[in-house]
Amino acid sequence: LKAVFGFQLVVTLVSASVLSTISRHYSLGRRVLLSLRRFKPPSDRTIAEAANIKKSPKTDRDGVFLVAKSVRIPLVSTRQTELDLRDLHFYSDWQWLLDFSLIACIVYGITEFYYGALNGGKSDRTNLSLVWCCLGVGFALKGLLSIVRLYSANASEFVLLVTFAFFYTVMSMGVLVLPPTVLQLGLDSPPLSDNQVLRACLVLIGGFYGALVTFSAIRHSRVYWDLVSPDTACLETDSAAGLMDTMSRRLTLLLHHLSFYAPLGCLLTWFVPVRRGITAVDLCTVQVYAVLLLCLLRLVCMPGHLQAFLHSASTRLARLNREAGRISNRDLQEQ
Repeated sequence: LKAVFGFQLVVTLVSASVLSTISRHYSLGRRVLLSLRRFKPPSDRTIAEAANIKKSPKTDRDGVFLVAKSVRIPLVSTRQTELDLRDLHFYSDWQWLLDFSLIACIVYGITEFYYGALNGGKSDRTNLSLVWCCLGVGFALKGLLSIVRLYSANASEFVLLVTFAFFYTVMSMGVLVLPPTVLQLGLDSPPLSDNQVLRACLVLIGGFYGALVTFSAIRHSRVYWDLVSPDTACLETDSAAGLMDTMSRRLTLLLHHLSFYAPLGCLLTWFVPVRRGITAVDLCTVQVYAVLLLCLLRLVCMPGHLQAFLHSASTRLARLNREAGRISNRDLQEQ
């Protein structure tokens, strides 16, 4: 089979078969989500007991009654189930993206190892592993477009989307006008230095990218703040394990800090003052390894970010307890 179709095609066929068969029974995305915990909405009886309502509360036809916002509601956590995942927005897209990206990384690693270590770096065929990587990027863009389409239906959020797109467009124009002695983008060579169409396309791509990552970046920053906040317990993934010790929490916080600020470190490798004294070959190697370490760090911190998002219910409830007034039991359960 290898002699007829070639090594890359064999790896591609086997990987596609694994993705279509084994992923039904074992999915990395599904396994990650099922390992998380969420808070169950408090029942009407729990709310009434927390509000010291001994008698049956006065309700309307729909069973709605009012309690003080300052009432302390005990929250009970439970593990995610398959039924919980079915109601999540974009769950199937996210699961497919994570599983496909894992298989694409494995295909790329096997192909590079084969042609780099076993075949002496010689390859006279098209690198099919790059096709897998491009498809992974395409699926990620599809997911971001779906998020943008969902949020842009609201007028205020659409204004925020346009604002971020305009800001990224202006920032892209400012980056392109920087001299090559400050920022090295490879656009100062004669074939590309006078190509204004290419620069205009790069500016538009920058604005489009800003529009795509607007809502995901805001959510990511909010989750990061919940993780590093000293008043939250989002880093705890299993309540049965008890409180995390100090050293473990500090190490986890350090990983999340590195994950949040690591993209800035990768961007600094394109600035000439930082890369001074490094050869072009060594610089390319450093940039590739920096991006790979960033992806690995984000993958390691991903369960913590997802758990922090699920624990946002306790943060909203704590914020509600500081407000005055009354709230219905239905609105409290939605919090």
